Amino acid sequence: MHSQLYGAGLMAVALFATSVHAASPQTGDILAAGPDLPKLQRLAAMGDPGAELQLGLLCMGGKGEPKDEAKAIDWFRKAAAQDYDKAEYMLGMIYSFSLDTSHDYPQAADWFHKAAIQGNMSAAATLGALYEEGRGVPQSDAIAMAWYKEAADRGLREGEYALAIDYYAGKGPEAERMQMIPLLQKAADQDLAAAEDVLGEFYLTGTRVPKDESKAVALMRKAIAHGYLSSQCRLANYYLQSPATADQVAQAHQWLEEGAAKGGMGSAECLNTEAWILATAADPVRRDSVKAIQYATEALAICPTDSGCLDTMAAAYAAAGQYDQAVVEQQKAIAALSPGPKKEERRKQEMQARLDLYRAHKPYVDPTS
Repeated sequence: MHSQLYGAGLMAVALFATSVHAASPQTGDILAAGPDLPKLQRLAAMGDPGAELQLGLLCMGGKGEPKDEAKAIDWFRKAAAQDYDKAEYMLGMIYSFSLDTSHDYPQAADWFHKAAIQGNMSAAATLGALYEEGRGVPQSDAIAMAWYKEAADRGLREGEYALAIDYYAGKGPEAERMQMIPLLQKAADQDLAAAEDVLGEFYLTGTRVPKDESKAVALMRKAIAHGYLSSQCRLANYYLQSPATADQVAQAHQWLEEGAAKGGMGSAECLNTEAWILATAADPVRRDSVKAIQYATEALAICPTDSGCLDTMAAAYAAAGQYDQAVVEQQKAIAALSPGPKKEERRKQEMQARLDLYRAHKPYVDPTS
């Protein structure tokens, strides 16, 4: 079976946007019973930052209120003027990740920093992600990892996960990289789906841990239960390439179809896997080059520089007899491989063999798909 996409693009740490609760006991009581707008407005008029925060959250699309992000920003700014870390964090999130407000990464970094130094570890971890990608701040793996570590040391699961992924990438002092698996386990024990997914993949492949397929499947099923689409695609792929029951194979195809239909970043693996099967299946009845090109194109729109997506695109073109395009995409796939690791060298050899096929005007058939 075709190698799957792998890696946790660290800006995905922003997906943790954990729920924000007001610190004020009065406001907490209101929320427990449902939003009481008159009471929230009275408290806000008295300068209660928790009430101001909650009014902002309601404007973000809360119960009974139409979405008005500009108004939400006004409320968050009022609370942030009182050094309220949760409001500062929300402003950072809006300026980093909102679909409605123009991104302003320098301003987002400022708000995250203000919240982080007050002990808001969600802000600390997200600030680390900005440093890792150089968004609004100078790129610095060292500063990013310092913020991740602070969040991890305080038990924030997203900080534990981000730090573990950096250790896996070979970043940080070698002596500290031994903490990668314990950090992933801590995050998974706190039901972080991304950590469950990665740890499950490690147990499936025997990466840094003894191979244990039952543990792997259990972890990935937990991630699926938590709505993590990537695990759904990975486990489907596992069932299709290993001895599996008829029910498991049927479940795998259902997962892939559901994942491909959802679209968006999380669907890339499902789209890619479905496209690969449709393009290269050993059983001609299962092949459909038109759909393969459609799915591969959608996957490539999400991961335009990923070697796996490019490899699949090439196979889809070859299945349709469009060999010139297949050659171009396969050359891109080979160029996108990371230099050095033995695994990547094996992939390069496999891709080169497929490139030779396409140049000879022959499609690739995967005996395992």
